[in-house]
Amino acid sequence: MTKQFIGLNGKPIKGESPIVVIDCGAIIDLECALRRTGLPEDNAGLLLYSNPNTYVITPLVMKELESHRNMRINGKVKELETATLEYCHTICRRSGEMLLYLQDGTGYPKDNIGLDVYLANYVAFEEGHKKRDIDPISMTDREILTIAFYMAQTRPQLNELGKVIIASPDAHIRHITSLLNKQDRYPYKVEYYSTRKGRK
Repeated sequence: MTKQFIGLNGKPIKGESPIVVIDCGAIIDLECALRRTGLPEDNAGLLLYSNPNTYVITPLVMKELESHRNMRINGKVKELETATLEYCHTICRRSGEMLLYLQDGTGYPKDNIGLDVYLANYVAFEEGHKKRDIDPISMTDREILTIAFYMAQTRPQLNELGKVIIASPDAHIRHITSLLNKQDRYPYKVEYYSTRKGRK
């Protein structure tokens, strides 16, 4: 029997709706983009997640978001509105509930995927590259990649889940997503979307 996932709006998640694993930088970028549209700042959090079914926020991403709670752009505008942070907490909690369902019978242990992610950092960047030696992949980025690839491989058994996308401006995530997508043991690919111009 196929499990059914319920989104934040109380309705089942449908297969045509992509699952977007989103990082801290992407959320800040989207918040800034919303402000440029002239929409009221106190509505930013709700408008950012107009389709909340699709988002996954990991615990480490949530920890990073909390660290930005009191940060301001040019000392004036808050990086993240309180409404956005509150919504992110809800999404993070629901994301955890969803992942609990995915622990049975996938054939893709998260620990194995996590090891692949860790090792991929040393293949994705040549020796001497700052992203390999000076600024290696963070635990948060590893968590994002691990969960995204885990969910992608699980999707065929759970038809409520659509394709999996990572939204992030991070170079580690971009390069490692590309590398892992080329591996035969990951037949179901993860798409990458950058929230910053010039990074596809």
